[in-house]
Formats: sequence, C-alpha cells, structure tokens
Amino acid sequence: MTSEDIISKITLLKAGRKKVFTNSTIFFQKYLCKTWDVLESEKSLIVVISEQEIKRIIFYTLDFRDLKKMLQNIKGNIVIEVVSKTKENMRREIEELGFQHLVTQVRVSSKDISNVFSLNSSMMKCYNDSIGIIAVDSDMEQINKILWNTFDTRSSHLKSKKELIEQIEKGEFYIYKNTNNEMEMLIQYSTSPKSFYFNQVINKGDKEIFHALTLNILKKYYEQGGKYAYAWVNEGNIASFRYFRKYTLIEDGVYNDVYFLNERR
Repeated sequence: MTSEDIISKITLLKAGRKKVFTNSTIFFQKYLCKTWDVLESEKSLIVVISEQEIKRIIFYTLDFRDLKKMLQNIKGNIVIEVVSKTKENMRREIEELGFQHLVTQVRVSSKDISNVFSLNSSMMKCYNDSIGIIAVDSDMEQINKILWNTFDTRSSHLKSKKELIEQIEKGEFYIYKNTNNEMEMLIQYSTSPKSFYFNQVINKGDKEIFHALTLNILKKYYEQGGKYAYAWVNEGNIASFRYFRKYTLIEDGVYNDVYFLNERR
C-alpha cells in the first residue's frame, strides 16, 4: 500500500465519531513515493515494518478486539512501541492483545548545550581533540558484535550488516580503540542543523576518555550553531542518566513504552 492510500485510510477511520487509537509517529506525507506492508479491515489499519528478528507494527484502530483478530495474521516476533507524554499509555489495551511490557524508555533532552562549552564548564577539563576516530567499513564486524552483545533489538532497532555499513558510510559512528586495536567506546549519533541525537552509546573503558570522545562530536555540532540534543534512556539506567546530565540532557516528560509478543508460527 502506498503512503497516499494509508493517508486515505486514516482519514476514513477518523471520519466517524469514534476515537482512533494509534501508536504512529510516522508522517506518511513525507514518504509519498514509499510502499508499505499493510493489513487492513473496516475498523483497523496495521503497518508492518520488518527488521532483524522482529516485526514492528504501527496501528490505527477503532476497536482493539478487531486489532487482536488482525494480529493473528502476523507471524514471528512482534513489537509495539508507544511514544507519549503519558507513561504506559494504552498499556492495558496492548497487554490484552497478548503483549508483554518490555521496557519504558525516557527521553532526555537539552534545549541548549551551550553551558557544556562555557569557560567555567567542568566538562571541558576532559576535552582532548585527539580522542576518537570516525568508523570505516572495516570496523563493521566489531561494531555489529558490540551492538548485538549490548542491546536488545526489540527496543534498540539494531540493523542488518548491510544497513550498518550504510550507517558507517554516513559517518554515524565515532569510536575509540585501545592499543590492541580493540573497540572500547562507541557513540552512534545523527545530526541535523537543529538537532543532535545520541542513538547508541557504549563505554568499556576510562570515563574521562569517554567524555573526551563525547565532547569531540558534540563540540563540532555546537560550533555549527547547534543547540538541541536528545537521547532515549531505559528507565532505571542510572549510569546513563548521570552521563547525559553532564551534557545538560534531562528528562523532558516524553516516554516510549516497548511491548513484545513472542514468535507465532
């Protein structure tokens, strides 16, 4: 189904007087030439996004009972994410579909990272512009192994090796290797002129070196006029909250609840 067809279906669902429940954060208007794997009924629409080992679904529905029937046609491990300013929004309804709650992720953000680079900033004591390199294609195997050994793809959106190469070639990975050429630190990030996103962050070495690594990539963004930065942190991960707080990223009241349904055959 094309994006235009999806937009039409959503409009039709919203035309009635009943509330439309959705977990979508996709603006289909931005992808008018894209086609999607879709299931639909009179009361519901499901967009299925196939990833490594899982199928992530986006839904629009007037009736969760109808949605439950439709889900029986999807095989494999299924994941639903709900981003909301209300923690555990729709949790009861989603668990009644047969899903289990995996984790709540908390968004941390800073509207202005300028203080990190001010003259009296304590963080700048760690600054060392010789720390870190941009990853290249030959680093792919090490990066892939570290990511899959560290994160759960259900909540971390891990990629195939082909997709990982594409991310490396876009310059999304900044890494640090020890004297044995082993990767000890990794930051995957993406930027736009007005936004810096910490995607994956891993440190298996010295904290001060890791702060130097972080400062190097963040400073480049700041010097180009960037101010806003954000990340998602698993609830209860105290070390990550402390790390991001040093860069003025704090909880901003947005949550991502991740649910999973074990494999169906």
